[in-house]
Amino acid sequence: MAKKQPAVPLMLRLPAELHRRLSKDAEKAGQSLNSEIVRRLEAPYRESGLDTIIQAAADKAANAAAEITIASLLQQPDVTAKSFSDLVKKTFREANPELYAWIQRKPESES
Repeated sequence: MAKKQPAVPLMLRLPAELHRRLSKDAEKAGQSLNSEIVRRLEAPYRESGLDTIIQAAADKAANAAAEITIASLLQQPDVTAKSFSDLVKKTFREANPELYAWIQRKPESES
């Protein structure tokens, strides 16, 4: 169970209509007005973490697709080292265009 953070008291002025709507939503959710406000204030921070998770999943999916493509190419009898190398470069370029462009610009002495 997560350890509860100490709360800091805060005096807050809200427009009456907003207070009414928040109170109504809190009641529907079976929680206090304070909990409803905190939940809503925390939402953007939780969502930014979700964006990171979604991006990581997309990256893994792209890598898996690249591995499948490479594996299927290796099973073909007419594959040469050059065609395999070209496919790896193409797959990497499509999966990571910014990194690929940066690598292409980087001088050999920095590699």
